[in-house]
Order: sequence, then structure tokens, then C-alpha cells
Amino acid sequence: MKKPILAVSFLFVVSTHAIASPLTPENVSADLAKRSPAAVVADLSKNGRYEKILDLMDKGKEEWILLAPALAKGTDAGTSESLVFALATALQKNPHAVLSVIQTGGSPLLAADQVCSPPMIEPTKKQLASYFKQAIAGVSKVSNPELSAVKAACLQNLEKVKAMP
Repeated sequence: MKKPILAVSFLFVVSTHAIASPLTPENVSADLAKRSPAAVVADLSKNGRYEKILDLMDKGKEEWILLAPALAKGTDAGTSESLVFALATALQKNPHAVLSVIQTGGSPLLAADQVCSPPMIEPTKKQLASYFKQAIAGVSKVSNPELSAVKAACLQNLEKVKAMP
């Protein structure tokens, strides 16, 4: 009789792993160091915690934005699109942090042509104008020389998308 109880206890501990610890950047980072990114993203998604992380990224929270490259390695189609949208939204609030995770020659998911685009599906002209105004102004103010190539690529893509009919 002890074996079934132990098995159930083990399954409970394993299934609650992602929700057992507080949702902090440090805990997510530690989890990513121990397990595959795909397993971490899957657990976070099952428990609604991935959406919470994306909400924090949306708000421009740097400590969460900096997790994007590690999380991107474990995303699928839906979670990838959500991650890109969160970073594109954060571009208006914390362009320095977002530019620091854009990868040139790395993950195509985190390339400037993905992240430096409006995070909207069927936006109005007013929404687009507002996004471009805020994003271009924010990115233009980033003065870190280490980000100059990424900044240029991001601004180029924003201007290209803005000029589209």
C-alpha cells in the first residue's frame, strides 16, 4: 500500500514544481538552468504563469525582459508570438532592456524585424501612429554604444513597417 501513496506523492511534487516557488526572475532563471527551456515554458504556461511573465515584460520590467532569450529557446508557435508581442510592447516603455535582448545572428525569434514591429493584430491607424511615435522616440534615445547596431536595425525596421500601406 505504501508504493501507490509514494507514487502519488511523487507525481504531486513533480506536477506542482512550477507553482511551488514564488514567481521571481531568479526562480525562473534557476529553473531554466536545471531543466530544458521547453519544459519550463510548458509548466509556466499550464499554470498561467507564462502570461504573468509576459504581462511584466509588457510593463517594461527589465528583470523579466532579460529572461526572454532563455525563454525563447523553449517556446512553440503560440508562446513565441506572445513573447515577441510582449517585447514589442515593452519597446515603448523600456527600449534599452528590449534592445539588449534583440539578437543579431542569434534566434530569429528575437531579431529586430520581429521585435521592432507593432504588437497588434489588425490595429487602427491611430493605434499604429501612437505605437510608432512612442517606440521610435524611445529607441532613438538609447545611447549605449554597445547597442548601436541593434538600435539601428530596430529603427530601420520600425521605419520600414511604418511606411507600409
